[in-house]
This record gives sequence, C-alpha cells and structure tokens, in this order.
Amino acid sequence: MGTEEKLKEAITQAYEAMNELAVELESSRKMAVKIPHAYENKSQLAETFGLSRQCIGNWYSDFEAVVATGRYGPYAILDTQTNVAAFADFIKYRRWFKEKNMAKNIPAFNLIAAINIIIPEQAAR
Repeated sequence: MGTEEKLKEAITQAYEAMNELAVELESSRKMAVKIPHAYENKSQLAETFGLSRQCIGNWYSDFEAVVATGRYGPYAILDTQTNVAAFADFIKYRRWFKEKNMAKNIPAFNLIAAINIIIPEQAAR
C-alpha cells in the first residue's frame, strides 16, 4: 500500500468519524434530560427520581437518620431543601443502611458517583 493510498484511507476514516460524531450530537440534542438543581424540596425530589411524593416522605425520616450519623455532612439538608446527590446515594444504599452487617460494607459517600446516578452519562458530555 503506497503513501497516497494510506493518506486517502486516513482521510476517509476521519470523515467517517466526523459523521458519526455529528449523528451522535444531533441525537443527544433531541434527548430531553432533566438536570436537577443541587437542592430540591420533597416534591421536586419525587419528580427527579420518578417516585411518588408519599414514597419520598416515607423514606425521608430514614434519610434524616443517616444524615445525623454524619455520612453526608452538615449541608445535606438545608431547611426544606435536600441535596439531590446525597439523596440519590441514600436511595442506592437505603436497604443496606437498615441491616447492621450490610451497613459495614457501604462505601464512603462519593459525590461524583452520586451525580452520575442522577445525570445519565450521555447528558454529561
């Protein structure tokens, strides 16, 4: 394969990659993703996570108990507003908190991992 043929192949591959990116960008623009605020009230949390307001209310006392242990820091709950990332992490591990042996194995709170639960990876690009 000569130099000229290699150059043509490289240009063709570059054009194909650009076309793939253009299609991906166009499809991501059509994708409607709700990016939540950092703090939301219970009704907004229910909308963000696709749960009922009653479900959030039932889980909230458990969340407050976990916050009291210091897992999410002093700013997880501000008046009537709740940190969305902390609540997402709580939802992920909520059954583990109730069992003594499982609670020992819960990894430390990771804000980036919690945000990735809320915002799909495609939208974060």
